[in-house]
Amino acid sequence: MEIAFTKMNGLGNDFVIIDSRDVPHTLTPEQVRILADRNHAQTGGCDQLLNLRPAQAGGAVFMEIYNSDGSQVDACGNGTRAVAALLGLTHSIIETRASHLVCTVDEAGMVSVEMGQPKLAAKDIPVSDLTINPQHIALHDNLPPALLVSMGNPHAVFFVPEDPQAYAREYGDELVHHSLFPEQANINFVTKLSDHHVTMATWERGAGLTKACGTGACASTVAFALQYGLAPDHELQLDLPGGTLFIRYAPEDGGVFMRGPASFEFASRATL
Repeated sequence: MEIAFTKMNGLGNDFVIIDSRDVPHTLTPEQVRILADRNHAQTGGCDQLLNLRPAQAGGAVFMEIYNSDGSQVDACGNGTRAVAALLGLTHSIIETRASHLVCTVDEAGMVSVEMGQPKLAAKDIPVSDLTINPQHIALHDNLPPALLVSMGNPHAVFFVPEDPQAYAREYGDELVHHSLFPEQANINFVTKLSDHHVTMATWERGAGLTKACGTGACASTVAFALQYGLAPDHELQLDLPGGTLFIRYAPEDGGVFMRGPASFEFASRATL
């Protein structure tokens, strides 16, 4: 079986995108794992596979999101930007299982996405213990308390003094599987550089250490605003291993707004 695909990336977070709007494709977890494998001859592997289906509620497209391990998830910020760029529309709405995301592509190719309101209550993240304070929870003896945020998928954010990638490598895989998270969680480590500038790294459930995680950057911006304060008209600059995102958190004006690049790599056909 052969299947057409497009390879895109957002800050090095790469995606195999399959267009199932005209020719439907239903992929099994095993087929997703095959296409996402870094040794696949045609795709070169990916962090996430995105399967585009006809819109269900007036949007441009419905986006199914699969991690490289074959699991399906509800949100992917970098993937949303990649699909918005691939559609070639100045304005579009991308539907996911979690929400409808309004996207804008400017003349320079930067993609802005209205990510919506974060979820901050324990039951919405979700966690196994609803009595905890999600904005101050000890998850590891060697780490400061975490702030928990859902952007349609669960995130834990730790503010560390330096080198967030080193923290992600050392603690990420362990914390993804912490017993507090019934659906696992994405683990973000953030170092504050100034009032409007941080560096960060993410260990992503189902994918591992990534060059960039869009929803992780959004969750980290919300956590930064809660911990340090951030004016709703100011963007936070987040330097990720793969590049830079700019995110604004305006809870009274729609929630989280993400801005960053997305790049086309190539289009081809893959063997399953």
